[in-house]
Amino acid sequence: MRLFLIFLVFAFGFSTDISSQDDDGPKAFISISGTLGKHKINFKNYAKSPGFSFGFSVSAGIYAVDNGDFRGGLVVTLLEGASRDEKRRQLSEDFDIPHKEFDKHIIFKFAQFRSATIGWFSEWDASDNNTLYHQLGFGIFGTTERDQLLDFGMSNQAGILLGDQDSFRARLGATYDTTFGTGNPNYTQNNIGFTFGGFRSF
Repeated sequence: MRLFLIFLVFAFGFSTDISSQDDDGPKAFISISGTLGKHKINFKNYAKSPGFSFGFSVSAGIYAVDNGDFRGGLVVTLLEGASRDEKRRQLSEDFDIPHKEFDKHIIFKFAQFRSATIGWFSEWDASDNNTLYHQLGFGIFGTTERDQLLDFGMSNQAGILLGDQDSFRARLGATYDTTFGTGNPNYTQNNIGFTFGGFRSF
């Protein structure tokens, strides 16, 4: 969270400084979205624990490329969410971990999760008021209770921005976050969902 706030302050300062010299196009952006979907925790080959998920995400970025109909740049994204599965706590207790050299984790029925990534954001103008976007980032993803289970993760988002580029735009799309089990190979997690919110470039 602290890294995200530092990046946000830097992005705002950078865009303000550049825009004072050149007003040809947007220099940075910020987006806030809600998410609805399914968060799944895999206990290796023992069991899977899917649950309905909800949350919100905040993204801030700096444009590095602007070729008219295409724009792209660095983006930092923070996703906070939660999901529930009635059997999850018992599954985590009964799980006989295959890789004994790694820790066993007790995961609650109502699990909070987080994704924090840095990556690349791209957008293409499909028409005057419709813009397609794609976002790919890498960082951490996992549950955040007392017995945290965080791992190396990837975030992948795609969708459409609706509205005039020079004003507030609606953001609709899909998001997919996953871990690779590199930190603790006994567990992997993923969250797939629908995103809806707002997007503003400046």
